[in-house]
Amino acid sequence: DLYRYVWDGAVSTQGVSPFRYSPHQVLASSTDDGLPDDLARLVRLRDRSPELAAILRRVHFGELPTIYPPVSQLVFAVCSWLTPDESSITTRLMLMKAWFVLFDLLTLELLLRLLVQAGRHRGWSLAYGWCPLVVKEIANSGHLDSLATCLAVLAVSFAVSAIISNPEQRRRRWGLAMAAVVALALGVGAKLFPVVLAPLLLWMLMKRVGWWTATSAGVAF
Repeated sequence: DLYRYVWDGAVSTQGVSPFRYSPHQVLASSTDDGLPDDLARLVRLRDRSPELAAILRRVHFGELPTIYPPVSQLVFAVCSWLTPDESSITTRLMLMKAWFVLFDLLTLELLLRLLVQAGRHRGWSLAYGWCPLVVKEIANSGHLDSLATCLAVLAVSFAVSAIISNPEQRRRRWGLAMAAVVALALGVGAKLFPVVLAPLLLWMLMKRVGWWTATSAGVAF
């Protein structure tokens, strides 16, 4: 999957939508074919960067355009923009993976904060931090799930802060509730699975903060 992430990021930095052309279309095209301007830019990128050409050939399901949502695409693009043009394939993959490890560490920090808010021992964070599946899928395989997970946990953190805030601080509670649903919406924009938290989050806000806040939060989401 990392090969797709790197290629998608490179495509975005060329001002081309990664949802438009599949890797196989770029591989099969030639600058002599009278191509559309955006496709021609990708072909020129392929031809001047042997590393990206090799990455392009290794993308799984290359007959399909990307399936990754816009928030993930933003992270791919930022990583590509910060990666030097002469970087090797290994360097490009490691830099992309480093972003997802960073989001994983941020998730652990948010879990520590939630444990404090819940009055639980901070040592319970090891249930996530030392989970072999998390280490394998994020630090080893470099999957982008850590981005969506981080944003989902951030949403829960904001929601809990809204619930435990002083009821008289209505503006603060409303702001925290809005921050919660925006974070959750960004999580859905990174990968779709956080959407399952939306009904629970809105129901919790309605029960503990008020129907008006929950309704406006639902519209914002």
